[in-house]
Amino acid sequence: METSVWEQPLVEALAAHPRRTGCISLFLKPHMWFFATVEIILSLFGLVCNCGITVSTYYAVPVSVLQRRTLAAISANYALISGLHLARNCFFLFAIHYPCISIVTTINCKLQEFPLVFLYIHCAILPVILAIQSFFKHKENHTNIQWTNACTVHQTSVLIICLVLALTFTAFDDDVSHRELLQCSIVIAIQEKEMAFWLITTLIFGHAAGLSLILLSAYFARKPVTFRTFFNGSLRDYILIKAVAWEILLLFTGTFAVYEFISLKICEKCLAIALEFTFIIFPLVVCCANPLLSMWFILPVRNAATELCPRLRKFLPEYDLPTPQVLTPECQIRVTIDPPEENPKEPL
Repeated sequence: METSVWEQPLVEALAAHPRRTGCISLFLKPHMWFFATVEIILSLFGLVCNCGITVSTYYAVPVSVLQRRTLAAISANYALISGLHLARNCFFLFAIHYPCISIVTTINCKLQEFPLVFLYIHCAILPVILAIQSFFKHKENHTNIQWTNACTVHQTSVLIICLVLALTFTAFDDDVSHRELLQCSIVIAIQEKEMAFWLITTLIFGHAAGLSLILLSAYFARKPVTFRTFFNGSLRDYILIKAVAWEILLLFTGTFAVYEFISLKICEKCLAIALEFTFIIFPLVVCCANPLLSMWFILPVRNAATELCPRLRKFLPEYDLPTPQVLTPECQIRVTIDPPEENPKEPL
């Protein structure tokens, strides 16, 4: 039976590796099941919660429409990251009958990890945009955002920029080895290690720039105490925790990339496990923390979320903008009746 043109590459690949038995026990090892289980739980939680907080953010009045769109885009981006990891792990579990499914070549790994690189870059740029918007005075807006105008040309432009950067770090890598990887990781798959370092540096710089700008915005908008001052302080706390977490994770990822670059003998299994923690699992923890931080620090988002799900009031602290104290009726009567005391005349 003759093979078609489309089946010929598959036949050649199978002929090159007729007896690939080293990966049979890959998914039978406990650490692989641990990674798959933890990632599925975190991904499912992050996907559901970030979708819910995205909807709540659109109704977070009186925040301006421009800032609501950016906040919603941040949560939607985290939801997509969670959904991507959830789909990948579900595929691995359903394909358990073929344990070698996790072994890919470097070029196939870059194709597989391209959406993740795009979402990570988008995740680093959005806080910068939100911090820049906080420098401008926005009018309080009580209108609801409709789904027809939820996305703008500016957001599309940002997506195109992130797409170009993601293509630069994946498709334009000079890959001539086509070596096999025990587990797919974009940091290992990129053959030009300078490009891998530039990818990590870009992500670090994005989160650091967003944090620096929001700290400056909150510092310069301290007085007078208005809703803008209160909201910028909330954004500062919201971005601060996530930016510090991302910086730590990316610094560890860069350390492991340097280890792969300078080490003469690499423990590929150890490196894959370390990168799985710093580049996959812990970022999923940040994805799960995003809706919690949004409701905890940003009061308009919390109010909108509690309106959609009233049971959240049991777990969230109650606070509101400070209001001046109102005089009681007794105090008003006393102020009206009691005449002012006159200074007694001193005797001559």
